[in-house]
Amino acid sequence: MERSSAIYRTQPLGILFEEEKHYNAWCPSALQFDRRLGKFIMLIYSCDAHAHTISYPYFTTIHPDTLRAEQPRPLVFRTSDGKPVESCGLCSFVLLDSGEYVLITRIDGRNHRVVSRDFGKSWEYTGPVQLDGLAGKVDFWGIYHGNNGRILAGYDTAHAGIAYSDDNGQNWKHVKVPLEEEGLRANEPFIVQLEGDRLMAFIRRSLSGISGEETALLAFSDDNGESWTTARSSRCVRMNASDCTAVVHDGILEVFALSRFPVGSEPQKSTGTVGEIRHYTASLEEARNDCFTDRGIVVSSIATDPYGAGDFSTPCCAVDNQGRLLMAYFDASRSGTVAYTESCHYFVKAALGC
Repeated sequence: MERSSAIYRTQPLGILFEEEKHYNAWCPSALQFDRRLGKFIMLIYSCDAHAHTISYPYFTTIHPDTLRAEQPRPLVFRTSDGKPVESCGLCSFVLLDSGEYVLITRIDGRNHRVVSRDFGKSWEYTGPVQLDGLAGKVDFWGIYHGNNGRILAGYDTAHAGIAYSDDNGQNWKHVKVPLEEEGLRANEPFIVQLEGDRLMAFIRRSLSGISGEETALLAFSDDNGESWTTARSSRCVRMNASDCTAVVHDGILEVFALSRFPVGSEPQKSTGTVGEIRHYTASLEEARNDCFTDRGIVVSSIATDPYGAGDFSTPCCAVDNQGRLLMAYFDASRSGTVAYTESCHYFVKAALGC
């Protein structure tokens, strides 16, 4: 398909796979396209409690033509003392320019680095990572590409911060992102490279729950993540949960942002759903000025349980070598059962169009 400056149009496709083992949630994370393998690759963290508490990482590949996923297999590794690790805290994953897969995960209160050099078939523990003075519980929410081989991570402590690494994730330097208001519990930044050293972060404004009324906080960096502007509320992009994904192509930024609405709330009454992933677009200069075009809702969640909106989360997307975009997300409501009793993956394929 010939690439153009047109935006992506989306088409819902259905369930990605049936879970082999039942957990309350199977959340996709860090969907990427491995050009050497010719497939999408994806980390999944399954859990029975909140993912920040304990999760069971799985790994899968997805063929870009058939959109069939391999049955997810447990991501198991051994620490330096030979102890097998099958469960851990929140996991983050990135495909390096070298072709290595790097996983950062929290074990016993500390983040550790794990690497695969054989397309995710086996994983090697390389030791704890160094966090440049950060102490206590630190959750890496995601790992993203910057410029010149640098990788960046959004993390949670007292409030959102961003860390960067120039040695493939072994050592990290952290940067505190200034906030527009004192006392905000902003957290879980999503980072996208606009061009060169110019980066943009979409940050969840608070942990106030799922009101549906909040917009994302936006922050920018012109030095590849070493410093950031004050994070300010977007005039356009609604995102009340820790869930956002984006792609840059042809001078355009396309954002897919998720919000959740509790049953009985005003957004739920007006939309008839408990959650939505909404599509926004902007030129790179427009994005810098917070001037996005709202392209409407891509998918909605239809849970009926009062807490069902909590089972709608974690969109992630990647583009293959033919310019086709695939987005994965978690939505238990599509199973037609009460939240936290069934788990499904839904995903959206999009082709460049008008």
